[in-house]
Amino acid sequence: MDKLTEAVQRTHVRGQRPRGENNLGRAAALPFADAISAAVDELVGSNDLAGSSVGVYLEHWSKFATFAAAKGYSTAPSIESTVVRAWLAARDGAGVLPAVATQRLRRTSVRKLFHFLRAIGEASQDPTLDIDLPPRSGLANRPLDDDEVEECRWASRADYTSLRYPAVWALAEAGATMTELPRVLVSDVDLDKRFVLLRGSPRTMGRVVPPDRLGGGPAPAGSRSHCVV
Repeated sequence: MDKLTEAVQRTHVRGQRPRGENNLGRAAALPFADAISAAVDELVGSNDLAGSSVGVYLEHWSKFATFAAAKGYSTAPSIESTVVRAWLAARDGAGVLPAVATQRLRRTSVRKLFHFLRAIGEASQDPTLDIDLPPRSGLANRPLDDDEVEECRWASRADYTSLRYPAVWALAEAGATMTELPRVLVSDVDLDKRFVLLRGSPRTMGRVVPPDRLGGGPAPAGSRSHCVV
């Protein structure tokens, strides 16, 4: 989509894009492509995601917009779970059915898109809300993959009135267990050197988590999260 490319190439300054008044007070919604361009500005301006994650979202938003337009959906408020479900199950360019991991990534991308569309007043719904997908693995416990870690980081920052959830999530990424989390003291955390002292539990030894294990930045290439589900 040319409009998405143009949006990425523009200088992204929060609050300076011409998007008109809030959609709730407007008789006609923006065309879906224009609404996505505004969401791109919001995504890039938020500085909450790594560049690689932004690229993945932009690619999926473009593909979803093309798919939805082919199905007759022309505005963000018109998007419903039916078309999202169809896109999650759609074959790729080679005619291959998507794996569960691909379906989950597509769902996450649409969910993120409508998060921003709601924030800028171009939508009021979340069409992914009632869409359930099978787990990626049959294992009872497994490491979170990079997409799931990114989504959990985002969720932890959703409540802007408290730092409790981001702190708990950062400690969980560092490898703290449920028993260790409530035992962490302010004096156990060194923000300058980016390490935290985990005091251990009946099943784990006390340890100092090195900087690359403390949550808050992108994981090293090929690494796995220390969080499990």
